[in-house]
Amino acid sequence: MAGKKTNRIVLIVIAVVLAAIGLRVWQVFFLPDSAGRPGQLFTISEETTRISGPLNDDGTINYVAAQNEYYGKGVTGENNAAILLIQAFGPEFLPDETRGKVLSQLEITDLPEKGEYLLLLDDFVKAKTDKEDAALQLEEDLEKAMKAAWSRSDYPVLSEWLKANDKPLAMVLAATNRPRFFMPLVSKYDPPMVLDVQIPNLRRIRQAGKAIVARAMLKVDSGDIEGAMSDLMAVHRLARLTSQGPTLIERLVGISLEAIATSGNSAIAAGGKLTATQARRFQDRLNALPPLPGVVETIDRCERFMMLDIVMMFIRGGPEEAMEGFGGEVPKIGSAALDWDLIMRRSNYWYDRIVDGMRKETPAERAKAAEALGCNMEQMFEEMRELTHGWGLVKTVTKVFFLGRQYARRMTSEAISNLLSAIMSPSVSRSQTLHDRTTAALELAKLSMALAAYKADHDEYPAELSELKPEYVQAVPNDLFVDRPIIYRPQGEGYIAYSVGENAKDDGGEKTEEKDDIAIRVPIIPDETAR
Repeated sequence: MAGKKTNRIVLIVIAVVLAAIGLRVWQVFFLPDSAGRPGQLFTISEETTRISGPLNDDGTINYVAAQNEYYGKGVTGENNAAILLIQAFGPEFLPDETRGKVLSQLEITDLPEKGEYLLLLDDFVKAKTDKEDAALQLEEDLEKAMKAAWSRSDYPVLSEWLKANDKPLAMVLAATNRPRFFMPLVSKYDPPMVLDVQIPNLRRIRQAGKAIVARAMLKVDSGDIEGAMSDLMAVHRLARLTSQGPTLIERLVGISLEAIATSGNSAIAAGGKLTATQARRFQDRLNALPPLPGVVETIDRCERFMMLDIVMMFIRGGPEEAMEGFGGEVPKIGSAALDWDLIMRRSNYWYDRIVDGMRKETPAERAKAAEALGCNMEQMFEEMRELTHGWGLVKTVTKVFFLGRQYARRMTSEAISNLLSAIMSPSVSRSQTLHDRTTAALELAKLSMALAAYKADHDEYPAELSELKPEYVQAVPNDLFVDRPIIYRPQGEGYIAYSVGENAKDDGGEKTEEKDDIAIRVPIIPDETAR
């Protein structure tokens, strides 16, 4: 997840703040020094460690193994899409430090250094030309090619790139026909650490998805609608597979893949080349897709476990490389000096608040819960600031001296748990909004297929969405963000259909810094597709 640099930054920040509240003073004068065995310094329970095992040799929780057991349950060499993706992307898909362990756990014995692996745009351009702007131009061509039908003469270099990637893309498509995606989490440390786990090079998955969507739009131009449908559905499946990963970044890549596939769906529906039968068949396929996994599960498990695993790391007082930012002080904290149960209980309290808010039924309710949580955290920081600055610090130190060891222990533990939660808590609002917007865009794409079928049958679009019932839709779809139907307005020979977005205001289908509607326009405007 985070590399060595991130580990050090997080630890240094925590160390500085702890110093500010006088941890050294309290340790010297009041707090016990005995370290004991790490596993004896905390209680294993739902309220503290959240899970009961597996355990490391020192008695601490092995959260890396716990994640692998949970996400790897039922995975085999035959149903795991990750194995085919590794074969499509090659060794560079996996981090250097942990590649061998990952391949061993997946029982992959043959992965040559060189092979017909996915050729990234940058590498393809470097092999063809030394022009500095060539890669940027190809990136721009790719973005345009995903949003409208195109021919080989429109983007000849892009066409060559797709051709060069025929075999690896075929392997990616084969992977999307498997039901599971499991890439074991591996740490170079012993005991392993969630914070140290390195994830695959997800850029390769994302670029493969873009390539397949661009190829689908090329097939549309040549009249191969069925082939285009198959390609786009493969990217939808790839999005759901990637979202089976435990980490937040994997879920975000899954959301990104879903968004570009949905953009392709809308472009095909708006292109006017679908027959009524083709539009209905595509609509049926989209309706049959399972929901895209959300981000709340990864917050509740992986992100929470990362925070709890940091507590395990503090209790162990190592590894030394990860503790360099503390100048060797942290091993002294790995003792009865702190109430580790209190630290974990309070940290879990904050995560419970985050998760409960994310599980609210509507985007508006989720936004309200996130705002309330933010206010609570700001209040908590203000209270901490009052305790550690000016006259407040004098009163705090005085209480420590007069009330003694237990007060110092509790107060220090509370401060550490609050800081851990604040530093390690992910920024979930944006990730949840991205998921909601992508879900809303997919509903619009489904609607656009129904409208395309209606147009093919009647040679015009309906005056209002109710005319689609019951032949083309069972019910007029509601806007995800508000309790009313999607807005639809005929425009000339086309239409605009849109969701009001997270601000819940009708911005006329516009998307700017102040406006956030999610719209489909026919005839399609490429820059507006699936924003």
